[in-house]
Amino acid sequence: MKDISGWREEIDRIDREIVVLLNKRAEAVLQLAPLKKQANRAVHDPEREAHVHENLNNANTGPIPNESLHNVFETVMAEMRALQQQLIGK
Repeated sequence: MKDISGWREEIDRIDREIVVLLNKRAEAVLQLAPLKKQANRAVHDPEREAHVHENLNNANTGPIPNESLHNVFETVMAEMRALQQQLIGK
């Protein structure tokens, strides 16, 4: 059985994994940005974001409620849009 410090170490390890995955997501988003610019497509795509939320619902096995997960990803997607906008100037 883990004590408080053991659980905190586990949480810190998981946080580092999340950072790696967020940066991989950002790299993919930045690769997508010039393609959007070339196709004259907007950075913000509500239809795509709805699809992301659907994927989250399908992947979520809890204990985080879907609504909470969606709130987290709203922030993630907003930050990813900001990265794209910085790159392509839209």
